[in-house]
Amino acid sequence: MTTDEQPTLRTEHQLANGSNQPASDDWQMPMHGMNNRPPQSIRTRTRRQIPTDPYPGRRRQVSATYRGEIRAVPLRDVIYLLADQKYVTVRHPGGELLADESLRFFERTFADLFLRIHRNALVARDRLLGLETTEGGVVLAQLRDCDTRLPISRRHLARIRRWLDDGDL
Repeated sequence: MTTDEQPTLRTEHQLANGSNQPASDDWQMPMHGMNNRPPQSIRTRTRRQIPTDPYPGRRRQVSATYRGEIRAVPLRDVIYLLADQKYVTVRHPGGELLADESLRFFERTFADLFLRIHRNALVARDRLLGLETTEGGVVLAQLRDCDTRLPISRRHLARIRRWLDDGDL
């Protein structure tokens, strides 16, 4: 090497593959000092822009059987959950599925997504529009994207009204 030649820096990819070509022709790593890390201000800004999951590792879908095969329904699509004996009916815009988990499991695991309106029913918080009282005095839940009206028990009625009024339990 002569005195006017600069030493060529090689990336880990080039050293591992024994080539002088970069890993990709259209991508070059910018050099920021000796440790190749971007300045602190760039790292901080990038970290803040990454959306974080408030419940890391938590399921985002309900798995259920339909005609002998397993199907998955995203939790955001669930309208209500209705218990009947051993199974829970998962109602979504595309129909209904039978889940093996208990209603209590859904209530505890996804308390931020569902409200209990009856001993056998949970409704999605974002699907509950209001209440409807029948001539017989039965209070029913009005749900978005669903014509079914589910009865609300007297035990849960005050809490549901408070949630509809204040958005808080």
